[in-house]
Amino acid sequence: MILLFDATFSVRLVDQFSERIHATHVASEELLNFTDTALAQYASDQNLALVSTDSEFIDIAMQLKAVPKIIVLRTTDSTTRNLRRMLMDNLVTIQLFVEVEKEARVLYLT
Repeated sequence: MILLFDATFSVRLVDQFSERIHATHVASEELLNFTDTALAQYASDQNLALVSTDSEFIDIAMQLKAVPKIIVLRTTDSTTRNLRRMLMDNLVTIQLFVEVEKEARVLYLT
């Protein structure tokens, strides 16, 4: 499963993270103009795990017929440095969530 990072993440951060796990950014997929609902639907349709700092994606996705996997980074420090640290510190958890876990649809990282 590929991770789809929303616009709150820098493209450069996603490029660095994608060296460790298959990931892409909404800008790379030409999805920057998508609404949150359309983005969640796209993630569901393409079997992508959506990565965001915005927990509203959970409410939006739960209204879809097929709910995509969503990874939410909960933090008050949304600097690129902190987001990178959170992702790297939780790399194994993320990999297990997207590749092994079948039932869970949401992963919260703090």
